Amino acid sequence: TGAAREAAKRADNIHLTKLQAALERNFDAIGTADFAPTDIAFHRILVSIIDNPVILTLHDMFVSTMIAHRPPTDDNERYDRIAYDEHREIYQAILDSDVVTATDVMDQHLARSYRARLKAPRLSPGNTKP
Repeated sequence: TGAAREAAKRADNIHLTKLQAALERNFDAIGTADFAPTDIAFHRILVSIIDNPVILTLHDMFVSTMIAHRPPTDDNERYDRIAYDEHREIYQAILDSDVVTATDVMDQHLARSYRARLKAPRLSPGNTKP
């Protein structure tokens, strides 16, 4: 969320071009196995805008752990479209230098993405009600 806020303040034309290219690759990968790597690339480029190698390393460590433990979804294409649309909104806010919207949309995106990947708790033995 902080990276989105800072990107809205700092992004220059080169950053915006890289972020837009990542967003286009993300769109092209909707519904395919390539979506996750393009999702990661979009976020990594966004984080790289703040130009802090420590934050970028922490991002890479967090993402690799998160991806390794992410459960499958029931409808990959649906989740991909939702994620892409949120990425598009984040990009637009950064393009507009809109710090508040970039921060708010990124916060909503991360919370939704995290919650969508959580598994429901297991039922106790003999319990048939969810």
